Amino acid sequence: MDGALEAVEEMKSRQIPLDEVAYNTLIDGYAKVGDFDSATQTLKEMDASRFQPGTITYNSLIAGFGKVGRVEDARSLFNEMGRRNVRRDTVSYNALISAYVRVGDIENSVKIVEEMKKKRVRVDATTYNAIIDAYAKKGLFEEVWTWLSHMNEAKVKPDFVTYTILIDGLFKAGDFDAAVDVYEEMRKQRQPMSLITYNMLISIFSRRKVLNKVHSLLADMKREGVMPDIITYNSLIDAYCKSDDLLKAVETFDKMLTENVKPNTITFNTLIEAHVRQGDIDGGFMVLEEMRTHRVRVDGITYNTLLKGTAKEGLIQDMEDILAQMLDKGIKPGTITIAVVAEACVEKRRLDVLERLFEKLRTAGAKPDAMAYAHAIAGFCKADDTEAADKFVELMREDKVEPITHVVNALMHPALSDNETAKAIMDDLSKNGVDPSVTFMLLVDRYASAGDLPRLLHLIETWKKSDLRIDLYPYLAAMNLLTKTSKIKLARGLYADVKQQRLKPSLALINSYVEILCQGGALEEAARTVEEDVHEGNEEVVMSYNILISHFLRLRYLTEAQETLKRLETRSRPNVVTYNTFISSFAKQGEMDSAVSTFQEMKRRQIEPSVVSYSVLIVGFAKRMQFDKALEFFEEMLSASIQPDSIVYSAMIDVFAKTGNLAR
Repeated sequence: MDGALEAVEEMKSRQIPLDEVAYNTLIDGYAKVGDFDSATQTLKEMDASRFQPGTITYNSLIAGFGKVGRVEDARSLFNEMGRRNVRRDTVSYNALISAYVRVGDIENSVKIVEEMKKKRVRVDATTYNAIIDAYAKKGLFEEVWTWLSHMNEAKVKPDFVTYTILIDGLFKAGDFDAAVDVYEEMRKQRQPMSLITYNMLISIFSRRKVLNKVHSLLADMKREGVMPDIITYNSLIDAYCKSDDLLKAVETFDKMLTENVKPNTITFNTLIEAHVRQGDIDGGFMVLEEMRTHRVRVDGITYNTLLKGTAKEGLIQDMEDILAQMLDKGIKPGTITIAVVAEACVEKRRLDVLERLFEKLRTAGAKPDAMAYAHAIAGFCKADDTEAADKFVELMREDKVEPITHVVNALMHPALSDNETAKAIMDDLSKNGVDPSVTFMLLVDRYASAGDLPRLLHLIETWKKSDLRIDLYPYLAAMNLLTKTSKIKLARGLYADVKQQRLKPSLALINSYVEILCQGGALEEAARTVEEDVHEGNEEVVMSYNILISHFLRLRYLTEAQETLKRLETRSRPNVVTYNTFISSFAKQGEMDSAVSTFQEMKRRQIEPSVVSYSVLIVGFAKRMQFDKALEFFEEMLSASIQPDSIVYSAMIDVFAKTGNLAR
């Protein structure tokens, strides 16, 4: 870009008029670096010259605006092309599609593809890849397969980008088998593989720790005469490190050196991070020395990794040395690292070091954040050093650290004070800038953690009388505490209060209330609450019905439980917990035929049984000496790749022992 500008300035100084190529080069260059003011000014100059902006000119600008998410500007230019009868080609449409995709607007992207088809503009692999990538990133694979089908129908062949999008998207969605299948299909189609192609695939498989595929790709590279580069080796070393195979990572590093591939900062940082993660701080320092031997730049990530590692291991002197080296080189530690360092000093009771480090950090302009101050203040409070705690509160105010609610959290630590003292601290801090609503929220957390229901209820009343709008959080905390007491009258009052405050009960609040009603025997009221207050379209409604079904079956009200199941089916889909509740109830009553029938119904509805499903049946049959049946479900469980738990193993050991199958 600098060279292009220099050339243009030279042309202007010599009074040589710019030609179409020069204008287009400038506009494209400005757009690529995001200098849209210069790009649009050059467009105006071009428009005023004898050269009119053409398709290439507009395409550069549309693509540039699209890459930074300025979709309205991109659309405006696209429309301007139409008004000025500038031909809009496939590249024009693809640039606009990419702009919409970048901001997550798939709907408009699809409309543009339809417009391309109507106007007989060629839809190419880039077009389809943009739409497929958009759906894949959202995990909408039904749409992905639909668009792949459209692609095939249009006789547009998937390219390397298509396959890469699919592999990466499927891995992110957790569909490992499908991702590998796509990779195998890619190889079958003999997609051209360059070093860049291999590196992209190796990076994807390495990030997912699929080392067999990485090794397969490396073998293919070797066979095809493609030499691995630093990117290849960095991906492989990272994969081994993430798999905690440090030996293999070091072997790969050594092999890289023998093949004259020069390691870079990323290589060494990956190895240092692996050593530190395993608690091998000495190993991390050895890699640092080797890094210096190879004259590779030590960066902030290197120092931050070692600083956090020494802090977590409590190596205070090493931690101080690393921090000193960082600051000498003008590298500031990250706020998370500083918080970890502060926490380490507190844990090791080295508050002298903490004061010294904070002074160095502030002098170097690396101001600690609220969390670091919270650790420090809490540490001094625990050590009964209120003078130092006050000093750090003042330093925090000097640094204008916001929000200071983290410090409130520190001062709210149960070891520091009782509830009344905590509230007094909170009130004092409220006068110094803490949002009063934060005060209430922290007190809610404190009372809830302590199981202090009376104080929590009193706090709710205080909150209601204040000028602040109360939300659901304190009610939910109180209702959760009530589930342990079964105080149905109190729960009714709270629930009524929620509605009186015009708050919409959340599903979590409703479920806690329903649980309390059921515990108190008010099952009809509980069922009515679910029907009236759990709104349609909430997929988690099944949780509410499962609570009802569980309590009906506990009381052996089978008819009511089955009716509740029918009501659930009109609103949502029963899940494995629903069916397990029925299976468990039948098994406890010795009705194993009904338990098996329910199990089969669950499978028929394509709901995957869980370890609990099998466990209940196996234990049930074993208790009734029906060993063949227990063994049958045990074998089915194994064939379904469901790992038995200790309950199943205990039952099967008993079965094998009683049937004389001691070896098994």
